[in-house]
Amino acid sequence: AVGLPPLPPAQSATRPALVVLSSFRAEPESDTRLGVAMASYHIQINTGGKGEAVEHGMYIDREGRFTEEKYGEVAARGQANMPEWAREDTSAFWKASDEYERANGNTYREYELALPRELSRAEQVALVQRFAEQELGTTRAYQWAIHTPTAQDGREQPHVHLMFSDRQ
Repeated sequence: AVGLPPLPPAQSATRPALVVLSSFRAEPESDTRLGVAMASYHIQINTGGKGEAVEHGMYIDREGRFTEEKYGEVAARGQANMPEWAREDTSAFWKASDEYERANGNTYREYELALPRELSRAEQVALVQRFAEQELGTTRAYQWAIHTPTAQDGREQPHVHLMFSDRQ
């Protein structure tokens, strides 16, 4: 797995992301008080109500009205644990989620995580895959996409949208 350190056991929904992302070192100017340089990190947890899953899946994959020309390219994408009937077309899974979830239920949850710039694209993908495997295991269906908009400093601001179902 591209030389990444082993992950500690999860103790909360946000702890693994913080531990994993903070274990990668950035340029030495970050925090000289502690003598430790650390890549910045961000996590946001989102939920989607009935009727929102297909649209959000299209957004993270840059499909339909969410074109790459308008919203930026997808640097990498993947999915896992989808049922056989949705492996070729994840939107079929999210459409079923929108249709069959109860009225006040969540059709999806999402982790939006900043990724360290210092990692190569292959290392970012490996990090996303390891995080997803640890947090979602082999029973929850999920898809992910890495986006790389331009940050205020003119460099890439890589982040991943990891969209998953609560249903196992």
